[in-house]
Amino acid sequence: MIKSFKNKKEVFIYLIKKFILNEGTILLRGSMINEPVKDFCDFDLEIYTNKKLKPYYEIVFVNKKICLISIWFGKYRIGSQSKMPKKVKLIHGNYFSYMKGLSDKRSDSQHVIDWVFKYIRTKNMERLDWINKKIN
Repeated sequence: MIKSFKNKKEVFIYLIKKFILNEGTILLRGSMINEPVKDFCDFDLEIYTNKKLKPYYEIVFVNKKICLISIWFGKYRIGSQSKMPKKVKLIHGNYFSYMKGLSDKRSDSQHVIDWVFKYIRTKNMERLDWINKKIN
């Protein structure tokens, strides 16, 4: 059954309970930092924990709108604290200088999932062309 949340805050509380056992950091990257939830939006998250996991995807409803949660995992370690870059929001934990971005390590299949949601949201045909190039 697809989980349903009233707002972004409920999504973040769910993710903290699901993935953070002791120490850890959750970062949100991209447009969902400031934008309201819309149909077919995607939450691009990075979670740094003591246990490195495979990428995780989940389709959920937020305020009755269908959304994609995409999570990339990194190994958590204490490092030197650093100023957070723009387009990054700290959801839980501390931001350290080594947390430069895991989403660059996405596989082609992960990109396809992300771009399908972007196409559905924007109806931009260029996105479909890119998807076709990746799957053919």
